[in-house]
Amino acid sequence: MIAVITAVLLTAEMAPFPVEFIELTLLEIFLIVVVVFFLIMLVLIQFDSLKTLSWWLTFAFLSIIFFIDFFFITSHEQVKNFWIPFIIALSLLAVAGLFVFFTFPQRLC
Repeated sequence: MIAVITAVLLTAEMAPFPVEFIELTLLEIFLIVVVVFFLIMLVLIQFDSLKTLSWWLTFAFLSIIFFIDFFFITSHEQVKNFWIPFIIALSLLAVAGLFVFFTFPQRLC
């Protein structure tokens, strides 16, 4: 699910402004890397001893992908149209995660 959401977010943010390389766009390269990485994670998660490592690798991978995208590729217009709503959505998700983690009553969640 994380791979699909990452692919959708990258496509939504990078498709209107393609960055061309030799024969592929940067979006296509990112999508290939995302698919390969998460297929590797599917294999790693099958082993109980590697589940924690898989989670941390996924977190680090997503941080690197979005860091590269935000600081090296994104234009000012894309920050207004994509990144600000994305950060708001992540903030709401983090608050909901804290509610679940600290087991707030169901009516508050």
